[in-house]
Amino acid sequence: SVGVTGTHGKGTTSAMITRILDAADRDPGFIIGGILNDYGLNARAGSGDVIVAEVDDSDGTHRNVHVSYLLVNYLEADHLNYYDDLDHIISSMAEAIEENPRLRRAFVNGDCAGNQRLAGMVSQALVTYGTSDGCAYRGRIVEGGVPLRFEAFRGDTSLGEFTLPVPGRYNVINAMGAIALCDALDVPVDAMRAGLANFHGLENRFTIIDAAGVKVVKDYNSHPTAIRKVLESASELTDGRIISIFKPYRYTLTHYLKDEYATAFHGSHEVVITTMYAANEDPIPGIDTEFVVDMLRRNGLDVAYIPVQEDILAHLDATVRDGDKVIFFGGDDFFRMADAWAARRNGGAS
Repeated sequence: SVGVTGTHGKGTTSAMITRILDAADRDPGFIIGGILNDYGLNARAGSGDVIVAEVDDSDGTHRNVHVSYLLVNYLEADHLNYYDDLDHIISSMAEAIEENPRLRRAFVNGDCAGNQRLAGMVSQALVTYGTSDGCAYRGRIVEGGVPLRFEAFRGDTSLGEFTLPVPGRYNVINAMGAIALCDALDVPVDAMRAGLANFHGLENRFTIIDAAGVKVVKDYNSHPTAIRKVLESASELTDGRIISIFKPYRYTLTHYLKDEYATAFHGSHEVVITTMYAANEDPIPGIDTEFVVDMLRRNGLDVAYIPVQEDILAHLDATVRDGDKVIFFGGDDFFRMADAWAARRNGGAS
């Protein structure tokens, strides 16, 4: 059994592992928290000897999931309605590793500072992957954009070039995690290459819709690190402006990561902010939607504050021009809005 956990990229990395195992004719089972575009499913039984699971770490229950192979993609401050702080998150993951009697091997993103701290808190050696020197499995980007090409290394040995037909340089790190783990499962390198070359992502993870001269992007992210990585990758798509649309998420996350949010949207021509989604949290004095708007403006960003979410599309109709990239960061309500606006631009019903 394979488990993939951590702050970012666990669904995508789980899906990459699944695609590689399929290319190796292993017919894996999978349980993933998003629809895999290559299957139109988020779960299936499979007939092979491996099941791949995205392991939720939001409430500590990951400590009860005892898999044979565990991959930790990122450890950053998140889910602060449950955790006290980043130290609590890292110690919880250390417990998940130390208290798993079935664990054969654990893999961590060596580019992540949280995982570097984790390595000093567990008794077993962790297998590292990423893009930085010193990782046991390392990726080197050869060509950005779509498709993205990178060379993979196991130690000093090149495994050759790989191609990803999905956008996002950060996906090289996800892919290196999948390669490292599948190597432990004795998957041939050619099957890894074929699986990644035919990987088309998860629904609403950097999903691009062409809408009459505008690229509409849907991305299920609200964490500042992930937002920054999406914007970096979006800048490579075309030369057009980037319009970011964001609903602040949770008082706790906004408060704890306010400094990160202050710079997360740099590269956006405009940031459209609507009313915060509190997720049943108690308010924190001074932390609200207006705080986010003022913070972004103080950091030099052009911010349009539109309290009523339904008014966002009228604003886009009035301001968006050909060549722009409009990125909806959020959840299902934002994605329905993005789909409706793209359909209307393409001549369909809204």
